[in-house]
Amino acid sequence: MRWWTVLALMACGTSADDSRGPTAWSGPVLGVVSPPGDVVLEVGLGVLGGTMPVTLRDAYPYEEVELLMSRAGAGPGPCLGVLGGACLGLRGPVKHLRTLYADIEGSTDIDLPIPALGDLGGAEVCFQAASIRGPGGESTDLSEVVCTTLDRDSDGDGLTDGVESERGTDPRDPDTDDDGFLDGDDCDPLDADLTDDCPLERCGPLLHTDPDQVRDGWTLCYVRGDDPVDIRDAPCRDLVAHLADPVFGCWHGHSEFPHENDNGMVDNGCIPGVQNDTLYSSWGGDDHILTVCIAD
Repeated sequence: MRWWTVLALMACGTSADDSRGPTAWSGPVLGVVSPPGDVVLEVGLGVLGGTMPVTLRDAYPYEEVELLMSRAGAGPGPCLGVLGGACLGLRGPVKHLRTLYADIEGSTDIDLPIPALGDLGGAEVCFQAASIRGPGGESTDLSEVVCTTLDRDSDGDGLTDGVESERGTDPRDPDTDDDGFLDGDDCDPLDADLTDDCPLERCGPLLHTDPDQVRDGWTLCYVRGDDPVDIRDAPCRDLVAHLADPVFGCWHGHSEFPHENDNGMVDNGCIPGVQNDTLYSSWGGDDHILTVCIAD
């Protein structure tokens, strides 16, 4: 069984070809490539035996978009009847991996499974998204072609072996500098000293890091309802014990992240000395968060 068939089987769960049939994704090569439309496709690094992040944007709300793949690279590809004659930017043979389902905003994110096959290591694979629109696909919208390299992540730290080789980290050690952070999460995986401009390191091992840092000079961290009981029952000051002489404030709210500022979590929490002894559990239930705002 060829590797792309295995990849398609894992991605779709059933067959390498969808209900349109195996001939739907082959056609004449006319030496032209249809211009890309509005649909945007993004892919990350593919990890053998793991996954590859795939992002679709700017589709229609709730639209079904086909994800196509080729190992032959980018270039003039087949012109397909199912796409109203549109010509792909993927050289053949082209395989259909799966259908992507956009949400109300025309977007979706998935982790595409990648088989752990030895001959895939270092292979470049290219992808294109096709939104089949209009009668007979006459208004089909194609994304630009995006390519990525499949590689291993031998130590499971979130960085492929190739990236670790480029960065100088150890592909057999998930924490090269032994600072308690995986190389893939570490702002400086070769230096164990705390990095002030790294929110993950400033939040430390007990707190979550807010994905959107919105207050200059402060780092937003938080406790949430699914954290272990000993964290939810700990005084706020104990949660920043990894820092020397931290300046911080704490505040409760019901939004998913601190930067959403429910109950003034940024405005009230990013003040030195505010509620330093409060507990997550001082508010009943587990449907809220406790912001811990640390001065840089």
